[in-house]
Amino acid sequence: MGNPPEADARVEAAEESPLDTEFQLILVLEPDGFRHRVLAAATSTLKQLKDQVTSDLKLTPGALKIPELDD
Repeated sequence: MGNPPEADARVEAAEESPLDTEFQLILVLEPDGFRHRVLAAATSTLKQLKDQVTSDLKLTPGALKIPELDD
């Protein structure tokens, strides 16, 4: 029997959802509680995200530490 054509279109659209290809990363900087939001591709690496945040916030190199990258 299958789905009506409009139902198939909704399923296809849902399969290509931006949730599958991108996400928001929210960083909370302590102790001030300053929040910074980054929109990132699902394929972004941790290094790319670190570089983006460092650039966005105009941080000096080494100001943002990520143990998985900086060890």
